Amino acid sequence: MSAFEAALNAFDTVRSIKVQLAVAKPAAVGSGAVSVFLDELSLLETAQAGHHLSGSWYNPAWNGQGFFLDLANTTRAFDLPVFFGGWFTWTTTPGQRNWWTVQGQVRADRVSFSVFETRDGLFLDPRPVTNHAIGSGSIRFLSCTQAEVQIQLDGQPAQSFPLARLTPVPAGCANFFP
Repeated sequence: MSAFEAALNAFDTVRSIKVQLAVAKPAAVGSGAVSVFLDELSLLETAQAGHHLSGSWYNPAWNGQGFFLDLANTTRAFDLPVFFGGWFTWTTTPGQRNWWTVQGQVRADRVSFSVFETRDGLFLDPRPVTNHAIGSGSIRFLSCTQAEVQIQLDGQPAQSFPLARLTPVPAGCANFFP
């Protein structure tokens, strides 16, 4: 016998979910009856990242650095919410800055993303810019005001650091955290 495990993420407006289970057998197996046994079915309430976490976030220990995050809920059933953000940070050369973008998908209380660097842009210049991936990471939301980032930039050791919300907490945000 083999085990099957799956997770289903529901939108914040969903109040009930209908789950149907089916067992399919190849024709060569025969036409005998099929039994399904559920012996540890559980429903877990987890935090859900979504539009209520959009806004400005920063690490209080690092002056002048942070993220502008936009978590957009989708409207089609079973689509994962999408995530986009701007990450403003400093280079290793004093006074120089990097503005990177992060984008990915939301799963429960976490967003997983790729980090992109854009180069060759000039103010009001219509020529195309170049974008390339420079790493990956995730943000885990602990509450409406606290989060933790894990980041792995190409050629550098992985890092983790806390984030605090800079912009006001929207009404009802606490409803998304158990």
